[in-house]
Amino acid sequence: MLFGTVYTIVSVVALISREQWLSGVGPFKVSDSVRTLERDQETLAQELDDAVATIEELDGLLVEAQRDLDAAYGELASLRPAPDGQPDES
Repeated sequence: MLFGTVYTIVSVVALISREQWLSGVGPFKVSDSVRTLERDQETLAQELDDAVATIEELDGLLVEAQRDLDAAYGELASLRPAPDGQPDES
């Protein structure tokens, strides 16, 4: 009985050190699933970085477009006739 317990403990420690403990349970392969999850995580992290870069670029373009729009509104306001019929010279 003692031999069986010691053998089991030593076997589990050896398997864990070789990263083989619970590598497969029936048809389910844990290591394959972990690798797939790691790849998916890396892919998603890269996609997130790309999305953040795109958002920052679009934000810059939006700020620039808003400045141009404000300038255009300013020009339109200066061309709009005043209530007395003369263009606004302000």
